[in-house]
Amino acid sequence: MDYVVLRVDVAAVGREAALELQREAAEFDVDVDALSAQMPVGLDVAIVASTSLALLLVRLGTPAQAPARLWGLLRRPVESRPGDVGVLDADTRVTFVWDAAARRQSEAAVAAMAEAGRAMGALPRGAVLRWDPAGGSWTSARQPVIVVLTALPLEYEAVRRHLTGATTRTTHPAGTIFELASTPSGRGRVALAFVGRGGYGTAALTERAIAEFAPSAVLFIGIAGGLRGDLNLGDVVIGTHVHPYHVGREESGGVRPQPRTWAASPRLVQLAQQVAQSGRWCDGLARDGHPPRAVFAAIAAGEILLDAPDGPTARLIREHFNDAAAIEMESAGLAAAVEHNPDVAALPIRGISDFADGMKQQADRKGSQPSAAANAAAFAAELINEIAGGF
Repeated sequence: MDYVVLRVDVAAVGREAALELQREAAEFDVDVDALSAQMPVGLDVAIVASTSLALLLVRLGTPAQAPARLWGLLRRPVESRPGDVGVLDADTRVTFVWDAAARRQSEAAVAAMAEAGRAMGALPRGAVLRWDPAGGSWTSARQPVIVVLTALPLEYEAVRRHLTGATTRTTHPAGTIFELASTPSGRGRVALAFVGRGGYGTAALTERAIAEFAPSAVLFIGIAGGLRGDLNLGDVVIGTHVHPYHVGREESGGVRPQPRTWAASPRLVQLAQQVAQSGRWCDGLARDGHPPRAVFAAIAAGEILLDAPDGPTARLIREHFNDAAAIEMESAGLAAAVEHNPDVAALPIRGISDFADGMKQQADRKGSQPSAAANAAAFAAELINEIAGGF
């Protein structure tokens, strides 16, 4: 009868679960070497485990019975143990090693198993089954997830146009809706959400996204006002640093800023620099015959929509944050959330749609916002492909 050996990495499950598997394995007199060669007589399931690996040998039964039976046993490796919750979680890896007879029908069988596993909630979210011809096996692998946040509907749509494959929606228990789709290259998944304007909501929703998806990276994509004379409309500013300019102390003589700068992930900045150097991101984006530029610089972020060159906010930024190339309203919240999740890389990417100089409405009427959002999204799409390829 056909069988399959399941090698389940249980490192993420914890010591207690691993020891429990070891106790269960002790009940079976199984030669580990023979485990991958033949089914022990009289057993439907054999388990051998250490703190890092569990080997389960499952008699599949008929092809129709195999998928549900296999996933059922993974969720409950020894069905006689009351209260068993199985060994799979979001970081568990499962390898299917087929015997010669089963391998001939492996593609159809694994497709059925994957469908059954997802339906039963046994296959971890975001996991795929990848075929290794040399080893004659399929291994589950968690596809990288990149979270992309936007503040405006036009920014959301600009990003969405770069995503591929079928999209699904998932709702966080607190109500936030994330749209899930494949990266442009198809090598990973993007969780896209609309967070609205401002840093406070951005901080809360960034935290939710990190908890929900454990992403490889978080990107905030959108438009911004330019603060430097060498920028053109449509140029893309990649935020190497974020200055939350509202942090300060008010005294009798006025507000004294207390700068607290956040630095973006160096690895992510370097990857973005490679994207900029390739130049592929700006193909077809020329405006008046000039392609947009990618500019790496600091971004000023606060709760004010700046459109006056001589107001108190503009003066504050010139005096204390004069290295900022752009100003917007969300990246301070992104920075605050990521500071509490140091393992998560994050980066703001902003297309310049005006110059915060009192001429914003005129620029908007000429279509600067959709153009700037499209340029930022195009850069982000190239960067997402690089992250998904192995960040």
